[in-house]
Amino acid sequence: FKKKVLNKLAALLKQGELIYLPGGRYALPAGLRQAVGRLSVQRGGMGFVSSQGPAARGTDIYISPQALGQAWDGDLVRVGLLPDRRGKNQEGIVLEVLERRQVNLLVRVLRHAPAGTALGRTPAGQNKRLLSEQSLKTVMAVPLDLRLSRAALVDVSGLAQAPEPGDILNTLPDESLDRECFQLRALCNLGCGKDVPTQEAITKLAHGIACSFPDAAANEAAALPAELPDGSFAEDGQRKDLRRLDFVTIDGIRARDFDDAVYVEKSGSSFVLYVAVADVSHYVLPGSALDREARLRGNSFYFAQSVEPMLPEALSNNLCSLRPGRDRLAVTVRLHFSEHGLPLSLPQFCFSLIRSRARLTYDLVSRALEEKNPLDRALLGELLPMLENACLLAQALQRQRRERGALFLDLPETEAVIGRDGMVEEIRIAAHNFAHAMIEEFMVAANEAVAAFLTQKREIFPYRIHPDPEPDQLRGLYRTLSRSGLLRIPPKAGAESLAGLVQQAREEDGGFVVSRLALRSLMQAGYSSRLDGHFGLASPCYCHFTSPIRRYADILVHRALRRALGQGSQPGEAGMPAASGKPARQQLDKILEDINAAEKKSREAEMELNRRLAVLFMLDKAGCEFSGRISGLWEYGIFVQLEETLIEGMISLNSLKDNFIYLPDRQEMLGKFSGRHFSLGQKVRVRLVEAHLDNLEIGFELVNDAPCKRNF
Repeated sequence: FKKKVLNKLAALLKQGELIYLPGGRYALPAGLRQAVGRLSVQRGGMGFVSSQGPAARGTDIYISPQALGQAWDGDLVRVGLLPDRRGKNQEGIVLEVLERRQVNLLVRVLRHAPAGTALGRTPAGQNKRLLSEQSLKTVMAVPLDLRLSRAALVDVSGLAQAPEPGDILNTLPDESLDRECFQLRALCNLGCGKDVPTQEAITKLAHGIACSFPDAAANEAAALPAELPDGSFAEDGQRKDLRRLDFVTIDGIRARDFDDAVYVEKSGSSFVLYVAVADVSHYVLPGSALDREARLRGNSFYFAQSVEPMLPEALSNNLCSLRPGRDRLAVTVRLHFSEHGLPLSLPQFCFSLIRSRARLTYDLVSRALEEKNPLDRALLGELLPMLENACLLAQALQRQRRERGALFLDLPETEAVIGRDGMVEEIRIAAHNFAHAMIEEFMVAANEAVAAFLTQKREIFPYRIHPDPEPDQLRGLYRTLSRSGLLRIPPKAGAESLAGLVQQAREEDGGFVVSRLALRSLMQAGYSSRLDGHFGLASPCYCHFTSPIRRYADILVHRALRRALGQGSQPGEAGMPAASGKPARQQLDKILEDINAAEKKSREAEMELNRRLAVLFMLDKAGCEFSGRISGLWEYGIFVQLEETLIEGMISLNSLKDNFIYLPDRQEMLGKFSGRHFSLGQKVRVRLVEAHLDNLEIGFELVNDAPCKRNF
C-alpha cells in the first residue's frame, strides 16, 4: 500500500497537481499565495525573486536551491509562497517557468552513465530511480553556470560521436528526473578546447547571444545597394552636401565599423566642430525586419576575436560605415566653441552627405600630436593642421568638464594578444592616449547638444542617465577612504566632492584603489525616457547619439531628431508619435527595459570572456611569481591584481597559517599571531598556485619575503 501511495504521489508531482515542500510536505499549487517575478540565482545556489505582485508586497522572495525546480538565473517564474514564512523573509518555491532568459544550457561531461546507475531519491526519500536502456547514450554532467549546482543527465544520442569526459555540450532542457537532476538533450559538442575560439563560443552560448540573422533581416540587408548611387542625394533641402569638409574617422586598429567622423576648423580664436554620425535610421525603418532584430539584440557584442553585430555586415561594415573615400549618408552636428571650450552659439543639425578623407587610428594620431613623431606627421600630410586644431579644442573641452565635476576614474583596461593557433600569447594593459580622450570629448559634446535640443523640442527619446550615488553608499566610501588612510576626506564632503578626491588620489599614486572603490559605490548608468542627468559626466542632459551602428538607443535618438527637424515620422513609426504623450512614453519604456537588459548581458559576457582569457593565459604558469596590489579583502581571502596584466586572483586565508581580524570599514586584515597586516592598494609579491578553467578561479600564495608587517 505504501508503495502505491508513493507512486501516486510521484505521478501527481510529475503532472504538476502537487508540489513538494521542504520538510517532506506536499501542497496543492492553488492553495499557495503566488507571485510572478524575475529569478536571480546567487553563486551558492540560492535564489531571489523580485516581485511587485500583491502577494509578495514588493519584497524579494527567497528560493532555496532545492526549491528552484527547472528555473535558471534570469527566468521569469511563478512562485508559491510557503506557509508560515510571511513578513520580511518570505520564502517560496518555483511552480512554473513562464519565460526563459536563455534557452540553451552549457554543461561539462563528467562520465558516461551506464545502465543501472542510481541517480538519487524521489522527494519522499524512497525507491532509487534507475536509468533505462537509453542510458548507454547518456552522460552525467554539471552546468558550467556555477549558480546551477544540480547535476544533469544528458541524452547524447543525437551526436555523431560519443563525448568524452571534460567535453562541453550545448543542450536543451527536457524534463526533470527529480529535484536533484536536470534532464537535457545535447545539440552539439564544443569539445574541451583551451583556445580562444572555443571560449568565445562558450561565452556566446552561455549568455544567449545570437550568432546569425533571421532570413527576413538578412534579405532586407541584401536588398540594399552596396554603394550610394552617384548623384542620388544631391543637396535638396532635406540633406546637405558636406563632402568638401575633411572629415576623418579615428578608431582602434581593429575597428571595422565606423559610426562617427570629425572635422575641426579654426575661426579666429574660436573653433567649429563638426561631428558626422552614420545615418542608420535612413536604412533601418521602424517595424522592419532589420529594426525588429536590432531591437532584440539591443547592441553589438564585442569579443577578443569576433563581433556579433547588431546589424548585418552589409550595413554595419559597409553601407553605414563611414569608410574613407566613400560617399555616406550622415547626421551632422555643428558646434561653435570659444578657445576656452565654451559654446558661442546654438548647435546646428542637419542630415548630410559626407566623404571621409582618412581612416586614422588612435596610436597614429597620438604619435603625431603628442610625441611629434616626424614620420607620422608626414603621413598625416594636409590633415595635420586640422588635427592640431582638434587637439587644442579637445584640451579646452576636457578642462571644462573637469571644472564642472566630471569623474575621470583611473580604471585601465586590458587586451589579449591571440596567436594564430588561437591561444592567448599575452595579456597587456591597453593603451589610452590623448587621441582617445579627444574623440571622447567630441562625442560627449555632440551627445549633450542633441539631448538638449530634443528636450527643448519636447521629443520623447532615450536619455542616457547616471543617477547620483546613494547617500549611504557615498558615506560608506568616504568612511573607508578616511579610515584606511588612503585620502583625507573633508568633513562635509558630498557627491560633488568625489571628482576632486579621485583626481587627488591620481596625483598621489592612489588612483587605482580609490577609483575601484568609487566605482563600486556608483549607480549603474542606463537608458530612461525621463531626464535625470548623468553624474559621471556631470551632465544635466545627456543621450547616446554617436553610435547607431552598434546601439539601438542611438537609432531611436536619430528618429527623434528626424521628427524634431521637421522630416516627419518614418513609415511604421505610428506607434511612436512626435508629440509627448503617455502611450508613446509607455512604449518607449518597454523598449528601454529590453535595451538595458541587453546592455547588462553584453557587460556580463565581456567580463566572463575576459576572465576566461585570463585563466587560459595563467594555465601553464603555476609556480611563477608576480608583483601585484591588493584589490579587495574579504573574510575568506585577499584579492590581488597583478600589475602588468591586471589579472586578479585570490590568496586563501588558510594558506597564511594565522588567525586574521577582518576590518571591513578600514579594508584591512590583521594577523593575530604573526602581526601581518594587509590593506587595500598594498604592494605584494605572489606566486601562482593554480588556475581553474572549470570555475574560472585563480589562486595565489604570498611570497614569504613580501613586506606585509605593521606594528599595531
